[in-house]
Amino acid sequence: MDKKPDILVEGVSKVFKQGGEELHVLSDVHFHAHSGELVMIVGPSGSGKTTLLSALAGTLTVDKGAICLFDFELHRKSPKEIVDFRRHKVGFIFQQFNLIPSLTCGENVAIPLLLNEYSHADALKAAFKSLEEVGLASKFDTFPRDLSGGQQQKVTIARALIHQPKLIICDEPTAALDSDSGFKVMDLIQQHVKMPGRVVIIVTHDNRIFKYADRIEKMNDGKIV
Repeated sequence: MDKKPDILVEGVSKVFKQGGEELHVLSDVHFHAHSGELVMIVGPSGSGKTTLLSALAGTLTVDKGAICLFDFELHRKSPKEIVDFRRHKVGFIFQQFNLIPSLTCGENVAIPLLLNEYSHADALKAAFKSLEEVGLASKFDTFPRDLSGGQQQKVTIARALIHQPKLIICDEPTAALDSDSGFKVMDLIQQHVKMPGRVVIIVTHDNRIFKYADRIEKMNDGKIV
């Protein structure tokens, strides 16, 4: 008997209304992933990839269908329950980094732990260790504006992984990086998914990193094809 997927999307649909017209951004999407998998979702712009990520993260409610993340039935939960789950179990890595410019690298990385009610001292101590793991301990007190793009992305990874999330969601994590920086970023992400009970889902157009995928799913017109 096959093991039950840790990430399960069944019959998910989402419609946006635009100028009196209906835009079907997700149409009866079925998707799954198991622990230990790094799954990439590819497809043309406008195919629904980022919308699917938003639905998986619980930042976007869907019109139809079911989403289950590690036995947490997203479609049945209240907004507060979803926020609590996301805060503890989900990490995000974005193309644009989304670092807070007025905070140091250490303070940026500490944010998930502070949101989880760690003491300031404990959060910063863990942030230093997380930066150390990505090779940037020396940048602990540095501001994001003083880092290269590759270094900023590593800070983003340190922040995404600091609370040991079960699910890492990545939206174009290497598109703005050169090949060497992109491969180093993917090496770090791949190390995380090898830990027990972890899943990584990446939306990307970057064919340089396809080799890191355990599986590649294609989207078109709001569907997994």
